Amino acid sequence: MISRQYEAGARVEVLGALASLAWFHIDRGLSYTDLSSGSPGTYVTNGRAVHQGVEASVQGRLTRTVSVSLAGQYLRAVQRETGSAAQDGKWVDNTPRWSGSAFVEYRPAALPALGVSAGLFYTGKRYADAQNLYVMPAYTTYSLGADYKLRLPQGRALTLRVNGDNITNTRYWATGGSVFYVGLARQVRFSASMDF
Repeated sequence: MISRQYEAGARVEVLGALASLAWFHIDRGLSYTDLSSGSPGTYVTNGRAVHQGVEASVQGRLTRTVSVSLAGQYLRAVQRETGSAAQDGKWVDNTPRWSGSAFVEYRPAALPALGVSAGLFYTGKRYADAQNLYVMPAYTTYSLGADYKLRLPQGRALTLRVNGDNITNTRYWATGGSVFYVGLARQVRFSASMDF
């Protein structure tokens, strides 16, 4: 199937922060699980999915010790040319109207080898099916992290990291359709990397 995508945007650097704004329009083949009475549970490619929206982001340092990253998207995703009045004009499944994230990192001036961070990730409500009968509610997950860089001989460095994702153990649907997938539970990861 033929897909067409158009995008226009701009980036600008202001006071050390990088900001971007983009508009996009994507017209592609529509794939979904057909739950109609004629062919229940059959995965089909039928009609068009038209995604149009705006995404924006800004990232940079607020101060010498604090960095931020903000991003967001507004999306309108509708079904077209499906041959079904129950679907044409309805929302494409698994596509939120609003989504966004915010992330902040702090590196104390007295201890620049240490970094601590926090973030949040928001996904708006989505429909779980092509006819928009079932709604998956909006959700927000939060993360925390820390890293420490140890200087080693001969210009080497060892960086130790710990990251916690979904720290509030929020229960949410990662995706829907004919099969629903539960989002990841709270998890903590440890890692180390060496610079040579």
